[in-house]
Amino acid sequence: TLIFLRSKLMRPVAFRVGLLAGLLSQFHGGKFVGVIVTASHNPVEDNGVKLVDPNGEMVIGIWENFATELANASNLSQVLNRIRKEMKISTENCVKVAIGRDTRPSGVELCKAIEFGVKSIKDSVNLVDLKLQTTPQFHFSVKFLNENDKNSSESLEYFEHFSSQFEKLLAGKRIEGQLVIDAAN
Repeated sequence: TLIFLRSKLMRPVAFRVGLLAGLLSQFHGGKFVGVIVTASHNPVEDNGVKLVDPNGEMVIGIWENFATELANASNLSQVLNRIRKEMKISTENCVKVAIGRDTRPSGVELCKAIEFGVKSIKDSVNLVDLKLQTTPQFHFSVKFLNENDKNSSESLEYFEHFSSQFEKLLAGKRIEGQLVIDAAN
């Protein structure tokens, strides 16, 4: 889910995405989910907030609907309670959320609003600030946090993982000429 944010709407929507991320983590039994502030090739004044599931994938369609509903809600408590009921979310489940951003100046402020939203779901949460990351790197990091049951970004091995896989791919092969790698998507 990618929600674009502009001007004064940025903080309230980012806060609401933080609420949704907390619920999404509880829905997945307290696994890490991710929220990254990024808008790729859009102008610097545009921002996007992207939710990532525990597998490092985009969230499924129903959660996109919930994101839209929360973004437009006049009664947040009512919508949150309905989502909890509909998705059978236990408030006992812990909340783990990884937050990241791109280089836009507003990213730090929006991450704080997301964090505030996450902390509004449960008194104690596990928040990991992955700071500056590319979107593919962020997807990998969320998955890595869950697969390795890590609680910090210190052990994220994005570049090590892909360089070791590349070395395996080329093991025993002789390369002649120029090798070009397209890492997009």
